Amino acid sequence: MTNRGRHIADIERLLECPNRLVESGHSVIMIARNLDLIKSADHVIVPGPDGGHKGGRIMAIGTPKEVAAVPESHTGRFL
Repeated sequence: MTNRGRHIADIERLLECPNRLVESGHSVIMIARNLDLIKSADHVIVPGPDGGHKGGRIMAIGTPKEVAAVPESHTGRFL
C-alpha cells in the first residue's frame, strides 16, 4: 500500500490502528514514504542513499528530529 497522494485526514485515520496497537504495548513496523507518517514515528531508519544498486546503506537512524539533522539523508532534508 502506498500513501502517496493521501489527504492528511486519511493519514490521521490510517494512524489510528497502529497508535492503538502501540498504546496496548505492541510494536509496529511501517514502511512509509509519506512525511506525515514518518514524522509521527518514534524511531526512523532511512536506507539509501538512493534505490536499487545505488542503495544498500543506512543513511540515518533515530527520531524524526535526529534524522532531520542528517544532511546526507534525502528524507531528513524534508523532515
